[in-house]
Amino acid sequence: MLSYVDDSGGVTYWGRGEPDLALTAYAVRFLHDATEFAPVDPNVLDRARKWLFRQQKPDGSWIEHHWYASSPLEDAILTSYIAHILAVTGSSDPKDKNAGVDKAAIRRALDNVATATSNFTDPYLFASYGLAEMAGGQPKRADGVVAKLRAAAETERGASYWELQANTPFYGCGHAGRVETTALAVQLLNQTDEAQDRTLSNRRLEFLIEQKDRYGVWYSTQTTVNVIDALLLLASRETSGTQAPLRIAVNGTPQALSPTAAHVLGLQILDISSLAHPGNNTIEISGGNGTLGSAQTVADYYVRWNSPLAAPKSGPLKLGVTCDRTQLEVGAKGTCAVLAERIGSAGHGMMIAEIGIPPGVDVDREGLQKQISENGWDLSSFDVLPDRIVAYLWPRAGGTKFSLSFTTRMAIDAEAAPHTLFDYYNPDASVTIAPDRFTVVEP
Repeated sequence: MLSYVDDSGGVTYWGRGEPDLALTAYAVRFLHDATEFAPVDPNVLDRARKWLFRQQKPDGSWIEHHWYASSPLEDAILTSYIAHILAVTGSSDPKDKNAGVDKAAIRRALDNVATATSNFTDPYLFASYGLAEMAGGQPKRADGVVAKLRAAAETERGASYWELQANTPFYGCGHAGRVETTALAVQLLNQTDEAQDRTLSNRRLEFLIEQKDRYGVWYSTQTTVNVIDALLLLASRETSGTQAPLRIAVNGTPQALSPTAAHVLGLQILDISSLAHPGNNTIEISGGNGTLGSAQTVADYYVRWNSPLAAPKSGPLKLGVTCDRTQLEVGAKGTCAVLAERIGSAGHGMMIAEIGIPPGVDVDREGLQKQISENGWDLSSFDVLPDRIVAYLWPRAGGTKFSLSFTTRMAIDAEAAPHTLFDYYNPDASVTIAPDRFTVVEP
């Protein structure tokens, strides 16, 4: 991470360009929390905090660079996010001469956001501001947004959640944004002493756990961090004890699981593929002495590319890949042109394009690096894997265009990896198109 710290003390996305406000704040939190587990240079942490304070506007706000139209709501969310982190990571040493100045700057920021909570109805803003006031030592000032959060809760199959109305400081939106908003609301409401908030805990916990993706996380890094923070708060309220062994049977065949300490984050993974069969399958779970928990089933399956199920579905993202030729001789050069676009929006945040390439080729890395230098932030970075190019994009209106070239090294007749585009901060928004088949012959 230190290689991404700018000379000014701020943190950049790629080790170049201007430091980013939200990213620097996140790095401050990371470095502060990491001190419990690893040696951290306090000067790096101090310089990052000072950089953030230097970027604060006279009215107390922090305003991020907007790619397109300005957004007062997103500015207020960013301000509350930074103020929260600065309050949590501030010095508790009474001899610290800067402590009073820092607290005054944080108070100025929160006073600014307090006005925004009256002008907007975004639950993410309410939760973020409330958490910042809690961290700043004035929980009573959060009473108003706590009441607004209770009123704004929505219900889905008996579970409670909160909807996001703007982008998060890390460009989260859509379903991932809803989950992150709910996690923040859970964190705030679990710090109150109201009985009504305690009784809703299970409903909120149920929603968060049900949103876990097939990889066992919550879509994006920021969403996952906030969900785990919420789960840790709820876990701290659980009574400790010894959990009786769980019993699992798949289609009537018992499976052995080891007893674990009672903990809401306990996890056991069981491969049941050898017990599954075509048609209906039954999984039975019992035991555990009524301990709160959840179960998730994940299945992999394949669909032929000529099946209607494999056709790209209409959605917010569009990907096009055109290769100049798929039949080449050994030593020949091939080029593929890529168009990545977010439909119906000027675009926010990073997208990742995975472009399949034939096996056994040398990729023109210098050509990609040149495009990075010439295209601004459209093409931010790339990784070369054996079967694909992973490109990190910050799209503009009209889409991002780039090309990749390769030189063949051996005779092959093979299908490349499929081409995929997905939103880095909202990975449920994605599109996949069929791969190209390449034939390379000896000259």
